[in-house]
Amino acid sequence: MSDFRNFFEDDDKFFYEIIREKMTMSRTPSEIKYIAEKLIENEWFDPLRKRLVKPQHQEYTWMRSIIPNGFGLWNKSEFLDWHNDTNDGNHLLILCYFNDKTPKGGTIRVGVEDEHGKIECVHSHPPLDQTMICINNMNPYFYHTVEECLEDRFVLSFRYRFV
Repeated sequence: MSDFRNFFEDDDKFFYEIIREKMTMSRTPSEIKYIAEKLIENEWFDPLRKRLVKPQHQEYTWMRSIIPNGFGLWNKSEFLDWHNDTNDGNHLLILCYFNDKTPKGGTIRVGVEDEHGKIECVHSHPPLDQTMICINNMNPYFYHTVEECLEDRFVLSFRYRFV
């Protein structure tokens, strides 16, 4: 991925994200794609599926689907300042943690930006083994940040689009 990164200016992050998504989709093993499909079919996401359908069409929940659109596997993490991922073309991000022990650092914080640009942290999630967190990528006022982590912090990320 670093081969093409040098071609982009800072304001071209949108295009960088699109290329990154296409590369991860084409290189992801079929087993990971299968897990992504089964994860989103879980009953935990029934309320989300129902919210995606207009009230007059509630009996036709097939009218909008949630499809996998990108994947990632991370070990450790660099510090990421407050940001949102609205420019990556996905609607939902699910992070699943798989660690032998809870590392020091690597906590993800989610926050909401007010009308003055100040971000208030509303939730923190440490990288606890066998947990997951879902992030709304559609709301430009919904931000997240990640602490630096120098220990093992295994995160499998699934990105989805609503179609």
